[in-house]
Amino acid sequence: MAPGKKSPAAKPRAAKPKPTKGKKAKDAASTVKAAPKRPIPQRVVDYAKKRGMQVADEDSNDDGTNKPPKKRPKRKRSEALAYDDLVPLEMPPPRDFGATFAAKSTAHFTWGAPSVARPTNQQDIRDDRESASSSKGKGKQVAFPSSSKSKGKQVASPSNNKGKGKQIASPSSSKGKGKQVASPSDDLALVDLTIGAPPSRTMTPDEDAGSDFLRLPTEIRNKIYKLILVADHPIRVQQGWSTVYPRTRPRVTTSILRVSKMVRREATNVLYGENTFLYLLRETASPPVDKEIVVQHPLAVVDDQLSEHSDDEYNCDDLAVGFNHNTEVDIDIPRVGHKFRHIVIVAEPNRSETGYLHSMANAINVFRQLKPIRPRIHTITIEITPTRDLDTGEVTFVNFFQKTSAVMKALRGLPCQYINVVVKAGQEEKTFTINMTHAAILRRARRGESDIWKGDHVAQMNRNARAGEAQEKLVRLPADIRDFFESQNPESEWTDEEDDGDDDDTF
Repeated sequence: MAPGKKSPAAKPRAAKPKPTKGKKAKDAASTVKAAPKRPIPQRVVDYAKKRGMQVADEDSNDDGTNKPPKKRPKRKRSEALAYDDLVPLEMPPPRDFGATFAAKSTAHFTWGAPSVARPTNQQDIRDDRESASSSKGKGKQVAFPSSSKSKGKQVASPSNNKGKGKQIASPSSSKGKGKQVASPSDDLALVDLTIGAPPSRTMTPDEDAGSDFLRLPTEIRNKIYKLILVADHPIRVQQGWSTVYPRTRPRVTTSILRVSKMVRREATNVLYGENTFLYLLRETASPPVDKEIVVQHPLAVVDDQLSEHSDDEYNCDDLAVGFNHNTEVDIDIPRVGHKFRHIVIVAEPNRSETGYLHSMANAINVFRQLKPIRPRIHTITIEITPTRDLDTGEVTFVNFFQKTSAVMKALRGLPCQYINVVVKAGQEEKTFTINMTHAAILRRARRGESDIWKGDHVAQMNRNARAGEAQEKLVRLPADIRDFFESQNPESEWTDEEDDGDDDDTF
């Protein structure tokens, strides 16, 4: 550059105006789409209109059940409370806490169904509220379930209060002037009464039919069943224990069996377990084949010989006799035979032929061969009236109880506890009782059933001794029957009369 010339001064660049902080935030906010406003529910609008409250244009997503955050942004004291600040203080709309639960609720598994019925009219509602509380004093009340009329500050008090003060976001229909916060509904009082009650299970429709009766203890129900279903005298049956004898039907009402399945199951056990069933031998059976016991069907009748006193016992007119409006009197032995506990078999004096011996054995084998449930007969009673055979002079019915007879084989295999043999001779009778309990236990143990005394040698020895005594009584039974009959009917008198008659014929 030539001397004396000044270099051109650099012009300062004009600084661009920096955007202010507010403008940048405004531009950034303009790029973000505003969230759609959540419409205010109509019930909130109606609620605020009814209470004289003002509803804000915008509402939060909180429906009153969410807890407020622990930390809130600081607010200037000069700012007024917004609507969203008051929403968490409101209680949700009143709900029904009566005798029902929500569809997905599991509260009934913990507390059971409420047992307190809600009042049905307004008078009952007023009575319940008045009896719940008689407090009308002044002062502060906290969580008191009544419609009190106190003055002053109230906290967590139900509706219908008439105090003085300021009202803040109360959902109840209170007309008071006292300060009220988080007021619950009146229905909560009913919930408190059910807490602590025992859990109750839901009953099936079948059980609900007799729910009041089924709430009784089992012992009481069994006594009621006995009063209704147990006859005063033994129930006479025929045709292999499957039919009730028409003429001597007991006056037993069985309508209770149709109440429900549970009642039928309980009552059936009493009907067949507590009654005594009497089987009168009226038919003969053919002897077994190949010297083995053959369980012949009880309906099989061979050469039926009726006594002189039984000509009219099988009259067809007897079928018209009613059984307390129940025409069906058949007994399904394969299905309910295991419920029998007391059975009686009666042989009349003229039923001492061999055919009746096998008929008696078949009557016993009906229960011996029951499957799949084996019976547990408590007592089997056999009644006989022996006489003296005019041809041989032997005592009748003694051969029924010989060791190799079909009757004795059936008795040894019958699951029972006691065997009673009633022998009638003239005006006297004698009962021979044989305890078969221990023999039955040994028989079940041999079949592989559980035995709690298996390792106890003392109990095993005692059981074997008792079972041996029962077997000895069975073996001695024919001699005992003969001795008792001869003690009541001496044989010498009959022999002397026959000898005197023969002497008279010689002259």
